[in-house]
Amino acid sequence: WRPKKSVDTFNVEQLIELGKELTLAHWQKSQPSALVTVNSFIARGVIAGLEKLNISPEQWPAIVSFDDDAKPQPRFFTAMQLDWREVGNIAANLLWARAFASSSDLPMHCKISMNLQQRLTSQLRWGHDSSRVA
Repeated sequence: WRPKKSVDTFNVEQLIELGKELTLAHWQKSQPSALVTVNSFIARGVIAGLEKLNISPEQWPAIVSFDDDAKPQPRFFTAMQLDWREVGNIAANLLWARAFASSSDLPMHCKISMNLQQRLTSQLRWGHDSSRVA
């Protein structure tokens, strides 16, 4: 789901409202099994929209966000944290390579590491259990 209008990415209330509006507008047409949101504020808005639609949590899609906010929430979702220094370094290296490469029209790929944010509800060392598949 993509917004039709731009929002101030530094305005938390606008981001939460946008997530809620997108959920209310699109849920009846498309009920995805998973959603990846650009940040945790949009994810909080998605949850607010699902609650407003009276969708039971058992029917919610899996929700993954980036850049977890520290504010305690009654509902949890998976959050991945990017190391913005690493993102900046990789972006600078890609731009440098493009500027001085002999063939700059070829696609360039890179991998960026992300850290899974552990929740208070997570079992200790759950990610280290080889019998589980994430």
